[in-house]
Amino acid sequence: MKLLRILYLLPKLGLLNVLRVLWHQILMKTELHPVCRLKAAHKAGDFFIAEQQDVNLQASRAWLKEVIYFDWLKIEANGSAPNWFSRPITGLTEWPSKMAWWKTLSPEIEKGDIKEIWELSRFHWIIPMSQRAANGDALEVRRLNDWIYDWVNKNTYYLGPNWRCAQEASIRVMNLAVGSLILNQIFKPQNAMLDFLRAHLARISSTISYAIAQDNNHGILEAAALYIGGEWLSTINGDAQSRAWAKKGRKWLENRSRKLISKDGSFSMYSLTYHREFLDALSLVEVYRRLFKSPQFTQKYAERAEAAALWLKAFVNSETGDAPNLGANDGTRLFQFAESGYRDFRPSVQLATVLFCKGKAYIEGAWDAPLHWMHIPIPSNILPVEASKQFDDAGFAILRDCTTNTEVFVRYPRFRFRPSQPDLLHVDLWIGNENILRDDGSYSYSIDGQLLNYFGRTRSHNTIEFDGRDQMSHISRFLIGEWRTTKYLEPIHRIEDSQKFVAGYSDGKGASHIRQVILKKKRLMIVDYVKGFANKAVLRWRLKAAIWNLSVTSDFCSLITIMSEGIKITISSSVPITRSELVEGWESRFYFHKSLLPVLEVEIESAGIITTKIDWAQ
Repeated sequence: MKLLRILYLLPKLGLLNVLRVLWHQILMKTELHPVCRLKAAHKAGDFFIAEQQDVNLQASRAWLKEVIYFDWLKIEANGSAPNWFSRPITGLTEWPSKMAWWKTLSPEIEKGDIKEIWELSRFHWIIPMSQRAANGDALEVRRLNDWIYDWVNKNTYYLGPNWRCAQEASIRVMNLAVGSLILNQIFKPQNAMLDFLRAHLARISSTISYAIAQDNNHGILEAAALYIGGEWLSTINGDAQSRAWAKKGRKWLENRSRKLISKDGSFSMYSLTYHREFLDALSLVEVYRRLFKSPQFTQKYAERAEAAALWLKAFVNSETGDAPNLGANDGTRLFQFAESGYRDFRPSVQLATVLFCKGKAYIEGAWDAPLHWMHIPIPSNILPVEASKQFDDAGFAILRDCTTNTEVFVRYPRFRFRPSQPDLLHVDLWIGNENILRDDGSYSYSIDGQLLNYFGRTRSHNTIEFDGRDQMSHISRFLIGEWRTTKYLEPIHRIEDSQKFVAGYSDGKGASHIRQVILKKKRLMIVDYVKGFANKAVLRWRLKAAIWNLSVTSDFCSLITIMSEGIKITISSSVPITRSELVEGWESRFYFHKSLLPVLEVEIESAGIITTKIDWAQ
């Protein structure tokens, strides 16, 4: 059965992509891959010089007296370089740093989430330290050099876990590029910096074919690093190898933008945080293209970048900067200019709309920090606020009532690329700045047991689960089979004073779910038509953390009411409800961090119609 599902996926994944992955794995297993023969030696010297910039901008105070993991865990430190191989969250064994990164280690060392080690080596600390150094803090210049030199000494080129992933190397390159721009040392880099860049670009370039085969963020970020680093080096030295890296980066940026970004701006990974990640990379590419006065990218590239910026803008709450936790969430925030926090998407949106859309998304605020620090002029015009919008290329619908500041986000199946979560017909509800009906997140990509069977599963979304199974089955940790298609669709349309959207699908075992979403002023009505299941259908509403009072009227229609802080949810059914209860669930809005939230579960055992009405006072 598993083999059949894999065969079914081959044409969807792309035969060339599959062959690229297989060839990569064969060469790595036999140690015949060119990456296994890379050699580089670091020359001693400073990476940055002390040179006050008198920029007079607000510098972030992050990383002054702590090290930070995934934007939420802060560990007190004395300012010296951290342990690059520590796993403080899980407490697992440190990873040996003197073995070739492609070598297989013992299961005891390999277990757990390697992202816990990678996090500090992304060099997020470069930007706040560079900001303080630009404001005249000579100690921060010294600390920058000490930390990078310590990293090089502890992470000998091409040895240890921090060389395993070319995307991680790419993030280091981009953060160093931003730090050098802040300190005005792009055009006068130190030799140590140039050596560091060459070693990284050689690592990235050698495996980019494998990254391209993934059809995800890896190809874009690695191409961005090759372009930025290659243009940087060739501007300084003009050597053929640097020009080749820049050319390769440009080629794959053009290719990835055409293939992975749809005309409406949707991205192949169906995720808000991954969308921000690749958009930040494209923004930095554009900053450096202008800085080096390089030729513009093609018109199609520009159109896709503009659409991607507007896509993210449509999902972000302008008051808080937060956004729905839709799709996989790996905890990445590439560039940390201000202390606005991981859940604030506005700095990325503002930067991208200024660069690609010739207008700003928001009025002036802390989210302008990337623009100020990278010396990008800010236009005066503000882009219009989006009304309701349907992004059909990737299966997202947004119903928005601007008069009551209400937003409803609906997910439906549209898969040109591999899905990461079985979240079909999930609904997110935002009233004002509050996320009332919520998504789950990812927590960690290396969890096992109970957490693995919870996060990223159908049961952790606001939808209906049939017979205790996922809407789409997992073949492996990162590969979902049986991609569903939308069998019924009514695009967003207005009916008098309401907006309506309808979508539906059927699974491989004959179960069918059609969801009707109707938004009025201060009321959301969701009608679920379900049939074709064997034993039970469970509707779940994942609620904001609050005290909810549940009452049940036991008659044929099985009326359920649940209330909290001015919000009233009423559920009725055309068939008897066999179970209704509030249970504890989890959500993860930051990587490796989870918290409890209440989940309303409603269960029926025969085909029927379940109607949910949500009313609110404010």
